[in-house]
Amino acid sequence: MKSADAPIDPPRRPSVAPFSRGESDDTRSALIRAGIELFGRNGFDGTSTREIAKAAAVNIAGIAYHFGGKAGLHRACGDAIAAIVIEHVATATPPEGDVSSLEPEEAADLFVAAVCGIGRFMLGRPEAEAVARFMVREQMDPSETFATLYERLIRPRHETMCRLFARATGEDAESAQVIIAVSAMFGQVMFFRVGRATAMARLGWETFDGDRLEAVLAVVTSAIRATIAARRAAASASNETNP
Repeated sequence: MKSADAPIDPPRRPSVAPFSRGESDDTRSALIRAGIELFGRNGFDGTSTREIAKAAAVNIAGIAYHFGGKAGLHRACGDAIAAIVIEHVATATPPEGDVSSLEPEEAADLFVAAVCGIGRFMLGRPEAEAVARFMVREQMDPSETFATLYERLIRPRHETMCRLFARATGEDAESAQVIIAVSAMFGQVMFFRVGRATAMARLGWETFDGDRLEAVLAVVTSAIRATIAARRAAASASNETNP
């Protein structure tokens, strides 16, 4: 039997190909795969259409034909990344909308499951490395593609996570404190992606295999539950003092 601090396992899903591979989509999908990799490594300005076409092993004319140019391909990469992440974390995505009917512990369980779901994708899936590079670049130097990632992927899920966290703790979901706290909870997982070299060196690991990944998520889960419990107690005390 798992302890309360153990990460919650989402239902298993069949593996999903990162991009469609229909006959008519081969060129488009190959360009998107190459684009995510090269834009993530070199940035938009540091990546040429010739390099992308060469990496995709397709004719350079395919970029203009399918996307209208490099900027269109970059936006398509953002759309593809949103689709990939949504697909892989779908079973750990909490319900959108009103969560007031949930008990605080139910909300906490859903919050933990969602963070662990993101962790299993970002740390355990091979395509997540290129996805993370692309997204980190968009965070540090936002382009028009960031709006796609933010509106389609980041904002809806972050808002839902804030509602769950607030339900679990008794706080206001729209408060700066909750938004910061939820961001920090995700940051605990993302360190092991963007700070992977440091984590591996300190732990003496070469990879995040199944057991090692679950060990990371168990610690993150324990920290999240401790934070929720402390903030719930503080919120309860504040409500008693200021009814």
